[in-house]
Amino acid sequence: MSLARQLELQRRSALSMLFVILVLIGQVALAQDLLRLCLLAFVILLAGVVIPRLLREANWAESFLDQQVHSVEGCPDSTEESR
Repeated sequence: MSLARQLELQRRSALSMLFVILVLIGQVALAQDLLRLCLLAFVILLAGVVIPRLLREANWAESFLDQQVHSVEGCPDSTEESR
């Protein structure tokens, strides 16, 4: 095999390796983009579903406590009954 042929094979091999490295870098970048998209979807889900549910539960708890306070306020005080 001539020297020119060996150099051409080495050049092609180096270009192939460079192409593989670029593809791997692209795969990593794509994976990072997918990770960002999944994180964004999670945040949207959190904001759209979980937070309103927590707010509804907090409102329910607040209204329940208000009802309890009003029912206690309507009852006569036990110290007044003992007098």
